[in-house]
Amino acid sequence: MACYDGPVRSRAAGAGAGGIPSRAGLAFVMCALSACAARGPQGAAEAPKGNLRALGLKANADPTVKGSHVVPENVDDDKSLGPEPGGGVRLVVAGMRVVSMPSGAILTSPDRLPAAPSQTMPLPARLGGGFLFQIGTSLWRSDRWLGAATPIYTAPSSISRVVVGLDRLFVRAPTGAYSALDAKTGASLDLGSIPPTPFVGAYAASDGWRAVAIADMRGVVATFDAGATWRPLGLPIDARDVQQYGDAIVVSGTDANRQAVYYEVRGDGQVARLSTPPTRPGVEKPVAVPIDPAARAFGKRPLAAAIEDGWPLTDGTAIVARDGAIARVRLADGALVEASADAFPMRPSRCHPITLARPKDPGAFGFVCGETRGKTIV
Repeated sequence: MACYDGPVRSRAAGAGAGGIPSRAGLAFVMCALSACAARGPQGAAEAPKGNLRALGLKANADPTVKGSHVVPENVDDDKSLGPEPGGGVRLVVAGMRVVSMPSGAILTSPDRLPAAPSQTMPLPARLGGGFLFQIGTSLWRSDRWLGAATPIYTAPSSISRVVVGLDRLFVRAPTGAYSALDAKTGASLDLGSIPPTPFVGAYAASDGWRAVAIADMRGVVATFDAGATWRPLGLPIDARDVQQYGDAIVVSGTDANRQAVYYEVRGDGQVARLSTPPTRPGVEKPVAVPIDPAARAFGKRPLAAAIEDGWPLTDGTAIVARDGAIARVRLADGALVEASADAFPMRPSRCHPITLARPKDPGAFGFVCGETRGKTIV
């Protein structure tokens, strides 16, 4: 059982650790896990104030954490690329795909993209699902946001736009020419059900049945039968672009007075003029988890505190002591597993772990805590 019984105030305890020198503002905080566990289990409801509640925790004699992975210290949640199921928002930081959790934990991909993608898009289930990343003239794909990403296609020239079609991907070159790809493998396909016209401008598909395109000589055309037929919509505008907005497709252009206008093509085939430009719904951020007062001492990213001042345990967490509180932080993602206030009477304070190893207890350790302008306590 991980526990804490308050600061050890005798020099004998300090000497057992190799003799901690007396310094202004230092206290010696003991946290010998195996010794605590020897007292027998204690119910969570009966745990004294200042104790952690987990049972059976121990520390290795060698505190080295094997294996490593890169985790960004700071992320900007306002640059979210969408919500992740189960909580958190998706981000790309220096080519690394990240999920930032409201609890402060950070999940990262096993690999890094060679550069920050210029376009990131989720692929619908009809195209195999997963995510697509445009990096220069290459397209990369992953089955999951945090899954391994692999390159599937390299264009012979620059890419103007990547478009999700009815049943395939379209890559548009700056000249306006389209190439069709299998979304899972990147293999070249024919143009399929794209409008039968020499030149196709903008194009957007809302599902496997409905799509809208700008075709030369015909204007804005739409299909509602997976491309079997395309019919003109007869919009009184000089159409310039087509974009998907949720379940609808919006055609933008200018009217006879050269004013910007927008028309919405709905799923039932109805067309309506919009009074204002369309806006994409913002990414709804996960509701932040209320911060327990005991957790405030460890900051927005507890993993940083664990790396700086933690001592690893056998269950993959690390014990951290700071500002009178003590906590366990999961090293895999930085989640604060549990925290307890009033563990020791030093606020503010920073604590650094040291070994208290002895023959019968090789995993014992403690903390040396410094308190600004505080008394010398060893």
